[in-house]
Amino acid sequence: MLLFDDSNESAEAFIGDNLSLYQARWLKVQSDALGESRAQLLEAIVKEWLLDHPEEASRKLARGDLARRAMNEFMLHHHREFLPLSFP
Repeated sequence: MLLFDDSNESAEAFIGDNLSLYQARWLKVQSDALGESRAQLLEAIVKEWLLDHPEEASRKLARGDLARRAMNEFMLHHHREFLPLSFP
C-alpha cells in the first residue's frame, strides 16, 4: 500500500497532515540517524504493520488512520531500538 506518490513534497505534506507532532518528530530523528527519508521510513513501518495485521489490509481505513496506528504500535514495540526524543 502506498501512502503517497513518489513526490517528496506529497510525502512531507502527508506526514505533517496525518501524524501527531510527536510521531513526526520521532520519524525525523530516526530518519536523520538512519540516512533515510521520513517517507521511506514511514512506508517501511506501515508495511511491517500490515504484515503483522493482515486483517487490517482488507479494511477501508483512511490512510492517515492507518499511518497513525502503525506508528503508534511501532514506536511502542521498538522504542529500545531507536533514539529517544528530547525536547528543548
